[in-house]
Amino acid sequence: MAWERIRWPVVVDRAREIVESYEGGVTLRQVMYRLVSGVRVRPGVASARERPGPFSN
Repeated sequence: MAWERIRWPVVVDRAREIVESYEGGVTLRQVMYRLVSGVRVRPGVASARERPGPFSN
């Protein structure tokens, strides 16, 4: 299984866009949900739910 590296500059830029789109305050949880909902998984690449987690046996 090939693991893709997270492109942090892209994530940070998108998070900045999300935060700036709110007129009031925004929680980290709201930003995280918005980031995750915008993720597109390429065919043949396991999603985070399909990959074994760090605590799985």
